[in-house]
Amino acid sequence: MALCLSAVAPCTAVLDIPLTNPSFETGDLTGWTTAGEATEVTVFNVTGADLFVGDAISDGTNVAGIVRKTDVDLYQSLSDLYTAFRTHRFSCFVGEAIDNSGPDMRPLSMELRRADTNAVLASTTITDVDVDNGFMYLFSVEYTAPFALNGVEIRVGFSSSVTGKIAYVDDCSLITFIE
Repeated sequence: MALCLSAVAPCTAVLDIPLTNPSFETGDLTGWTTAGEATEVTVFNVTGADLFVGDAISDGTNVAGIVRKTDVDLYQSLSDLYTAFRTHRFSCFVGEAIDNSGPDMRPLSMELRRADTNAVLASTTITDVDVDNGFMYLFSVEYTAPFALNGVEIRVGFSSSVTGKIAYVDDCSLITFIE
């Protein structure tokens, strides 16, 4: 479904590109792939776990936790294609648990990639200073595809090569803007 963002200027429509299990509500990593050396990604049911303050979880009861290991990738390859000159925005809530003992939250790179070569096209790094203990914050990364990438399959996800406390991820989405 497309939605017009402006009634004054030329209309920019937003098209939702569906992800599989974007909020991990299946209780597992259905639709997501993990890779990397010693990768450990776990889905946590946060009901009654006192991991977060109040209603910090935006959707449902489950979150994915990227656990203290090195070289972690969590991603989803889509059959949807980059469209030349359209901006694609990948968004997710990211945070850390209330318990602030021990190391800082592991740095996490949020990425839009090419599915065929796994090349990173756009990324943003989220670190411990970007989040407060016990809260989830919405982060996004955008990429406007050039003509050369028209028709290339999209891959969205996270990468981390540094250890630290668990980084929690929830309620991911991918949209594209149509001018």
